[in-house]
Amino acid sequence: MGERGEVTFAERVGGVLVRPRATLAAAVEGGHGAADVALLLVLKVLASETVALARAVMEVPLVGPSALLRGVAHAVGSAAFDVAAIAVAAIVMRLLAGPEKTDLRGELPRRGRAGSELDLAAYAWVPWLAVSLAVWLADTALGRSPGAVEANAARGIAACWAGAVWVLGLLALRSSTGTGTGTGTGAGTGTGTESGS
Repeated sequence: MGERGEVTFAERVGGVLVRPRATLAAAVEGGHGAADVALLLVLKVLASETVALARAVMEVPLVGPSALLRGVAHAVGSAAFDVAAIAVAAIVMRLLAGPEKTDLRGELPRRGRAGSELDLAAYAWVPWLAVSLAVWLADTALGRSPGAVEANAARGIAACWAGAVWVLGLLALRSSTGTGTGTGTGAGTGTGTESGS
């Protein structure tokens, strides 16, 4: 943890891979999934599109700013599938989590805090990135590109792992009562007032 006892970026992302239940449960109430994965996506784009972006920058004196715009658009487009998959996964998770319910006063949501499904769906993408990175490192070390069978097997493993984390996220969202700090504060205040009266 950090100096103030806060869970760090590395601990949150690593926790998705090694202890997903605890990490996802924490993400329901105070997650950083969307922000963490946004940073991972930026790093992924920079790592995979560095050559293309450098080439685009070098072409600016000859072609003009349009070369840089094309390079940036291509780099951003390389993450379009990942972003779309996370968005769809978040929407489906919210639908399957069920409608939000409130208490008798109509104040407290039952299904965790707003936006928690996006954090959980984003974290479900982390295993996909981990497998992709492992395959890339292995191929780089071996000095060859993966065959069709190896590539399909890697995609299958990544999809199954990501799907399992997504299901765990859905279960964490469904089991959340959304009555953490807010409920305790409200209950404490109400009790104190009644006692004083």
